[in-house]
Amino acid sequence: MAAIVAGDVKEIAVDHPGLGGYVFEHKSTEDFNFRKGGFQNRDDDGDNTSSGTKIFVKERKSWMLETTVGATEGAHDFLQQLHESSVEAIVTLVFQNGKTRSATGLPVGDIDQNAFAGTIPFKFSGSGTFDEV
Repeated sequence: MAAIVAGDVKEIAVDHPGLGGYVFEHKSTEDFNFRKGGFQNRDDDGDNTSSGTKIFVKERKSWMLETTVGATEGAHDFLQQLHESSVEAIVTLVFQNGKTRSATGLPVGDIDQNAFAGTIPFKFSGSGTFDEV
């Protein structure tokens, strides 16, 4: 069985056809969560028949990446420009072990910069799936 490699993200790059690219610096020791996207079975205790047979309700979920990045020069402005765009960007995540995932999407949710901590919440979602490349 292969070892589980965990830890900090090596790189988060966003490339937009009209706005250009930006490499965000992941904040060390912060959680990062991602969802590949596609179909998932709904988790609802009520999805059963009267005889107890489980009903698997398939729901399509968007891919998602959520973490915290450093408030480097231009990071907040670039995220705001992406929020204002209707064209999805290519988002690429590189793990410490070299594995890479990529998808197209845009930032979702608040991008309130924490000036004291020097961080920005980073959450993207979009079309398709967040696949290994």
